[in-house]
Amino acid sequence: MLALAIAWGLNWALMLDFILNVILLGAPGETVSHRIARLRAYGYTRADRRLGCTLCNILSAMFWFMHRDHCAWAMSNHGSIAREIWHWSD
Repeated sequence: MLALAIAWGLNWALMLDFILNVILLGAPGETVSHRIARLRAYGYTRADRRLGCTLCNILSAMFWFMHRDHCAWAMSNHGSIAREIWHWSD
């Protein structure tokens, strides 16, 4: 039951992350963490990449309990974050 509640909470957090990304005019289906990781890796200018590094450090500090480098994790797990709680068919 606890695992179900945790999965439900993480799915809601992920939904809010997607909504925030859309509000910030990001690509549909992308999280803010993935977007910032792309900025760090592929920013147009050196200042863009520095901003990406700073924002990734902030995210990594916020989510210290999840991953050491949150942005690297977001880049490697793009698209496979959420967990289906209830299956439509068995």
